[in-house]
Amino acid sequence: MTDKQASKTREKILDAATRLFLSKPYSKVSIDDIASLSGYSKGAVFHYFKSKIDIARAVLSLLIERLVAIPLRQIIQSNMTFKEKIFKIVDLSLGFSLGHDFKSLLFLGELYYELKTRNQERFIKKTYRVLLNTMYSFLKENNIKNPAVKTIIFMSILDGLSIEYMLYPELFKKKDFVSKLKEEIYNFLKG
Repeated sequence: MTDKQASKTREKILDAATRLFLSKPYSKVSIDDIASLSGYSKGAVFHYFKSKIDIARAVLSLLIERLVAIPLRQIIQSNMTFKEKIFKIVDLSLGFSLGHDFKSLLFLGELYYELKTRNQERFIKKTYRVLLNTMYSFLKENNIKNPAVKTIIFMSILDGLSIEYMLYPELFKKKDFVSKLKEEIYNFLKG
């Protein structure tokens, strides 16, 4: 098998696992489910991954990189104004919520619990720390007062908005509300 074929096989396994983890609880997904959906044997799955937790870690890394880290870096590195960037970051957070349901949060929570019971939760903390550092640098470069504290508050606001969106999506369909929300977040950061 060539490196390209091996990479494609691994990618298909991760794609199947991602669809499963985002559609039902982590504990309800089996290696057999992943193998079946990917079209590969259970042995093939184990050739690329040691365990279900290893697959879940790879899925989480992939999701964070594709859905959060890459778009966040693109926004920060763009030619937009600071205010436009803040608005786009809020849109990014809300867009993730729009594209996923509450099961996505459950996946993260269950995975964190599984990793913690195995003393492996550093993985999630490390991944989140990278995002925090990216946001901290962005705020500091834009002369935001108390960037360390405001980074934590801003990230907490974004996480909270995702939960609020999942609970009350009709509220976020009002453009006036979302515009005011973005303006208030911007004013908080600049203040």
